[in-house]
Amino acid sequence: MTATEAKEATEGQEQDDLPSPSSHPSQEREARPDRRLLLRPRRVRQRAAPAPPAGPQVFLTVSETADLLRTTKAAVYSLIERRLIPGVVRLGRRVLVDRETLIRFVREGRAPSVERR
Repeated sequence: MTATEAKEATEGQEQDDLPSPSSHPSQEREARPDRRLLLRPRRVRQRAAPAPPAGPQVFLTVSETADLLRTTKAAVYSLIERRLIPGVVRLGRRVLVDRETLIRFVREGRAPSVERR
């Protein structure tokens, strides 16, 4: 055997000693099932929906007021700002309108007296 042939033979053996591309450690990790999939899913506690009020609603949101008056939310906010809608209650950022007062106001068809602070 010549020196070149011996060199080629040992190179072939070295290549056989190298791990094949399919046995690369990162591919072995991918072959294992994902640990997150093996864990049981956590139960998410769902809150029970609040029970609807027994009678008609006492207060209306701005959207509900707009539906009742057949107008837009922007128009209702404008009327509230100009104090033309009676029965407005503010709870923090929430604006509510007393339903009975609003219905009485619409039935009477007149604007309440404007009180400035």
